[in-house]
Amino acid sequence: MNEDYLPLAYLNAWEYCPRRFYLEYVLGEMSDNEHIILGRHIHRNINEEGTLQEGEMLIHQQQWVWSDRLKVAGIIDAVEECDGQLVPMEYKKGKMAQHLNRTLA
Repeated sequence: MNEDYLPLAYLNAWEYCPRRFYLEYVLGEMSDNEHIILGRHIHRNINEEGTLQEGEMLIHQQQWVWSDRLKVAGIIDAVEECDGQLVPMEYKKGKMAQHLNRTLA
């Protein structure tokens, strides 16, 4: 990744909780709790690169994405492809919240 690009994980963390972002990414104070451990366990099934087909839809897992215009880059959980449309996806544990990062439950 270009070192001038902001990692996508930073944007997601900031949108979720600016205080937590500061503790984890600025101060380096990361700790696991039951929610993080369970989320990792559930997430393990989608952490492998590959392409699956569900009906007419292709699901490209673990995709590297970037924007030269926005200067952001990172790996996302999946990109769904159907009828020429590409939809980026991030999977999270729990209910969908009303955040700008729009994740799936």
